[in-house]
Amino acid sequence: MIKVERVMHSDRKRDEIVAYMADFSHAEQWDPGTISCRPLSAGAPVRVGTQWLNVSSFRGRRTELRYELTRMSDDRLTFVGRNKTATSTDDLHFEPHSGGTRITYRAHVEFHGIARLATPLLKGEFERLGDEVSEQLPAALQHALGPPRLDHNSSDLATRKPARNSRHENGKREPSVKSRRAASISPRDRCDDFHKQGDQEQRPRSAGRCDVAPDGHSAWPPGRRTVAAWLPTIWGERCGACAAWPP
Repeated sequence: MIKVERVMHSDRKRDEIVAYMADFSHAEQWDPGTISCRPLSAGAPVRVGTQWLNVSSFRGRRTELRYELTRMSDDRLTFVGRNKTATSTDDLHFEPHSGGTRITYRAHVEFHGIARLATPLLKGEFERLGDEVSEQLPAALQHALGPPRLDHNSSDLATRKPARNSRHENGKREPSVKSRRAASISPRDRCDDFHKQGDQEQRPRSAGRCDVAPDGHSAWPPGRRTVAAWLPTIWGERCGACAAWPP
């Protein structure tokens, strides 16, 4: 007996895949050796006992097998095909995995009579077919079922407004509202506002200098510099304007 096993993954849900693959006529799309596959009872619902006539090509020769669905459950499908030369079993197992479905494909082929002698010689050929199935089956599911649908909880993602970008098109960060307000206030007004708050004895100001800052540096900045350039470097209990300037 020849045994081949391959494991694949699909983004689609398990119930969708099982419903699609339960109809063995779809083997025309995912089985590389199948030429045609027609149900013997056209229009009948698919269930255990449903049969198909499968015409396939193997090593340049056409062969016919009558397949029957012998097992059908939420996570497993088994098809058995027979003719005078061989019995072929396709067993598929489905399990949820990583938001999609893991598909385990097992093919068993048992030759009858004198054809058994060719079993060791045909092993490599069936392994090649197994490789082709592992590539063709996920692609067939994607083509037949389309891209996976969004979950109900995430269905409104497309309608949500995009997050506000805090950068201009040229890559520079847009100044915050607080920075723009700080830049619009003159150093003298900022210093006056600070010293007007609270007790004057706790926040005295001498001529030209701010006594709130420990180093007693000049309250007025040198030329060609702005509050916005230095102010972010020092914040806290000092004067909002003059404490930012070095002595």
